[in-house]
Amino acid sequence: MRQAFPRNVDTFVDASLQGAQDHGLHTNSWAGVDQIGKAAHIATSVPRLVADHRRDVEVAVAKAIVRQKALKITNTPSVSVAGTYIVTPEFTNGDPRLFSQLINGLITMTI
Repeated sequence: MRQAFPRNVDTFVDASLQGAQDHGLHTNSWAGVDQIGKAAHIATSVPRLVADHRRDVEVAVAKAIVRQKALKITNTPSVSVAGTYIVTPEFTNGDPRLFSQLINGLITMTI
């Protein structure tokens, strides 16, 4: 999404979270991912977008896996703060406000 529609990344992330959490969409199927893309007003079918940019996606995923292993990230979603702290929603029992506060507190602490 970042490569093809950089202006839509935030909207796509929001639609992904809402789709998965509020509407039970499964992101492990192309149908679920395509519905999320439609909800985010992506002009192209997300499965088609991935297929059209397959090589770029493969390279990006390989780099993300290396980065994930280097940061020792085991849960999704996870946020790395300053490459030192890994924060997951489990730390706040899934409370999104508390999760945000925790991340912001760590960012402030590392500045």
